Amino acid sequence: MKIAASLRVAFVVVCAGVLCSQPSWKEQVGKMPDGSFMLPTGWRIQPVGQQVPLDTLPMSSILSHDGKFVLVLNGGYKPPSIQVFAVGTMTEVGRVPVPDGWLGLTWSPDGSRVYVGGGSRGRVY
Repeated sequence: MKIAASLRVAFVVVCAGVLCSQPSWKEQVGKMPDGSFMLPTGWRIQPVGQQVPLDTLPMSSILSHDGKFVLVLNGGYKPPSIQVFAVGTMTEVGRVPVPDGWLGLTWSPDGSRVYVGGGSRGRVY
């Protein structure tokens, strides 16, 4: 009986040592090892599709009439600009600075021009 009890105690000590020696992943807000993101609420989100790097504060986006390009109006702490992406590869093919921009972004009816609402200047570019 004493041997069986000693074996049980030794088994528990060995198991506790093995379990305590393994580092555990500390879950914190931000990117997780599996590519997901931990939110401050404790929820996890997993990006779907292709992630495309944008400039500061993307405010509006529009698709060209022929479906070949996506234009994104950026604001934020950098000067406003419009990024042009090729839809097939989602690579940036151009960038155009604008004097001012805030939310408004549209094509002309014939698709030959792009109009940008100049927020703080009350203009259309």
